[in-house]
Amino acid sequence: TEIYTLSLHDALPISPGDGPFRIVYVGRLAPEKCVDDLLRALALIDGADLTIVGDGPRRQELAALCRALGIEDRVEWCGYVPWGPALFAILRRCSTLVLPSATEGLGLVIVEAMSQGLPVVGTRVGGIPELVEDGVSGFLVDVHRPDQLAAALRRLEADPALRLRMAEAALRTARR
Repeated sequence: TEIYTLSLHDALPISPGDGPFRIVYVGRLAPEKCVDDLLRALALIDGADLTIVGDGPRRQELAALCRALGIEDRVEWCGYVPWGPALFAILRRCSTLVLPSATEGLGLVIVEAMSQGLPVVGTRVGGIPELVEDGVSGFLVDVHRPDQLAAALRRLEADPALRLRMAEAALRTARR
C-alpha cells in the first residue's frame, strides 16, 4: 500500500484566507451518512462551496434537496473517486472535510483528509471522536444538527489562523 503524506506547506490547498472556503464530503450517499444534514448546513453559510465525492442510492434525492435549498450552484458532484492521487488532489483543494454520519466505524476517510492537512468536522459517533480532537484537529457536533455543522464551518471559514492550527494538528494525527 502506498502512503501519501505531505508536509503541511505542501498539503494546504491554498494560503490560509485565500480563495473560496470549500467543504468536502467523501463517502457513500446513503441514509446513515446524513449528507442531507450537510446540505442544510451549507444553506446556512454564505460564501462556502461543497464538493461531494461518492455515489449511492440517495444521489438523486440529495440533488433535489440542493435545488429546493437553492444551493445547487454551490455543490460539485464528483461521483466515485478511487483512493490515491486523484482523491488526494481533490482533498488538497478543499478547506475542511465534513463527516455528518449517524453511524460510523473508524472513518478512514478522516485519516486520509488529515494526511492532506484538512481539519475535520464530524459527528460524535463511532470512531470519529477517537480521531478528531474537538477544538484541536477539528470540531465534533451532534448527529442531525445542521445548525451545529454550520456553526463549526462558519468558525473555520472566519478564522484562517484557526484552520492552519487545526491543519497542523490534523497532520500530526494522521502521522500517528
